[in-house]
Order: sequence, then structure tokens, then C-alpha cells
Amino acid sequence: MDTRATFECPSCGHEVKPDALTGERGHQDAVCLRCGAGYSRTFGRYEDEWVFGLWRNKETGRVACSYYKTAFGTDANDCE
Repeated sequence: MDTRATFECPSCGHEVKPDALTGERGHQDAVCLRCGAGYSRTFGRYEDEWVFGLWRNKETGRVACSYYKTAFGTDANDCE
């Protein structure tokens, strides 16, 4: 799994590249260089596999649905 896979910024459509992971658990951040929107997700190692939370906008807490396509059952109120 590519832990730094890019995703489309829901705010402006620009490609966002996440920061490198630090340690085996914590938060991974990503900032859109075009509009400045910030995103964060939790991560950790479990049985030698990376496990990630959903990318969320740091300001609104909404899910960056453009990254997940179907957003795992979220509705329009949950999406950025």
C-alpha cells in the first residue's frame, strides 16, 4: 500500500500529496498547495499492516469524499 497516495482536493480539485508517516501510529497530514485546505487521518500498524482512518478536513471535520469515491456510505452532509 502506498502510504503517500495522492488524492483530489474536494475544495479546488488540485492534487494533494500527504506527508510521510512518522512512527507506527499517529496522524498523517496533507495540505493542498493551491487553496491551503488541510486534511488529516489517523494511522497505525496492526499485525504488520497499515490501517488508516478516513481523510477529514481539519477545519470542518468532513470526509474528503473525492478520495473514497463512494465514501463508504456517507451522505452529502458528511462529505467535503
